[in-house]
Amino acid sequence: MAEPHPETHPDVLSEIATKGDFPAAARVIQRLNDSVRRDDCKTIVVARTILQDPGLSSKVLRLVNSVLYRHGGEPVATISRAVILLGFDAIRDLTGGILLMDQLLPRGKGEWMRGACARSFRCGLVAQAVSARVGYSNPEEAYLLGLFANLGTLWLAAYYPERFAAVRAATEDERRVAAIERAFGVRPADLAARILEHWGFPPHYAAYFRRSPAPDGPVDDQAGKLAATVSLAVDYTGGDVPVEAVLARFEKLFGLPPEQFTAAACVAEQAFREQAPVLGFPLPKPARSERAVDMAGRAGRDMPDGTRSTADVPSTLAVVGEITGAILANENINDILSMVLEGLARTAHYDSVLLALLDPSRDRVVGRLGFGEGVEEFLRTMVVPLDPGAGVLADAILARQPRVVPKGSPGDLVPRGVSTGMLRVASFIVVPLVVRRKAVGALLAARAGSPPVGDADLVVVQLFSNQASLALDRAAG
Repeated sequence: MAEPHPETHPDVLSEIATKGDFPAAARVIQRLNDSVRRDDCKTIVVARTILQDPGLSSKVLRLVNSVLYRHGGEPVATISRAVILLGFDAIRDLTGGILLMDQLLPRGKGEWMRGACARSFRCGLVAQAVSARVGYSNPEEAYLLGLFANLGTLWLAAYYPERFAAVRAATEDERRVAAIERAFGVRPADLAARILEHWGFPPHYAAYFRRSPAPDGPVDDQAGKLAATVSLAVDYTGGDVPVEAVLARFEKLFGLPPEQFTAAACVAEQAFREQAPVLGFPLPKPARSERAVDMAGRAGRDMPDGTRSTADVPSTLAVVGEITGAILANENINDILSMVLEGLARTAHYDSVLLALLDPSRDRVVGRLGFGEGVEEFLRTMVVPLDPGAGVLADAILARQPRVVPKGSPGDLVPRGVSTGMLRVASFIVVPLVVRRKAVGALLAARAGSPPVGDADLVVVQLFSNQASLALDRAAG
């Protein structure tokens, strides 16, 4: 079939802003970028941004709990812990990659688009796994560039499906790139660079796509390792290049035995199989993945152990164990308290959780940390006098007794007439935080709808309150 030679083509680059303006996802990426750039960036701020989208939270945890990220074999149960372990930059970049792919996948047509997105995701996983074997210093960057290696093509397939369908007749990669440039007036690599710039990814991601092709000879510098690793991942996952040729090129580029690549590919394949169902991707063709597994088997101890990922919603036991470990390790108190609040919100399905502490004079209650709609705004202005009748927060602290309110409102928490902003509360529990026999603050867990809280909920809230009190006690020395 002849390749198309249209006389005119759409102005793809100028249309990125209109076709790629996804308010919700773009907002998350922008907030993450803004937070990470701040000198006083905090774990809870990054975690809160991701937790605003439960589906995104689930996917981030799936990725962090894959064989590529496991830390000491212990699963990660909270986004807060994932941020602590991977760092602000890595979490920002991985989250951005998930969001961007989530926007493209539903806009494509049929199995080809699903398969192409799956290939991109596998490419990222392979690039990440291989980069660790060859000594590249930033595996997350290799993952993102592998994920985005086919971004320009995916964008065209999603937003210009009819014109792109004609281009697909050019089945070989080199011919397809040339056909795309003729049909759309832009190289896929240049398009990918502009998309990443529009979405606010760090500049070095866009710069990568504007550099020269991957090296063909031995590499020993970091830039060369990155380019070679991503190129190998593209060849391996594309299906057009024989596995044997990929292995030979790996050995030539890095001077390492091919078993190193096959072992990494096997780890990446397992990670993909763990995550494909939740991401909506089809599994790779058995013949190719089985070939990789057969070769990886010759690497012996490099085979993965087969441990499964954690569930989307962590168990209370898993979260409490994670928090206890952080407390015993004397980790940052704000990070631990962030884990407490997130764990309580997600394991017991609360819409809002917050932690308030007494100020140094011990006569007022001030907001400290929280998750949920309207919570951040409420905490910024929250100042409650520690007086009888000044609201349920003050009453619980003064009495050193929990309060269970099956039917209530935000106004019940504070003195009459004090603004609660957009805080959404229909039922709630307040548990005082007691450290060395003194009440130092309170933990609030609230629901905005059904089911209302009851006495049965108090056990779980008290459990997390005890964790917060223990963390505060150790932090006080």
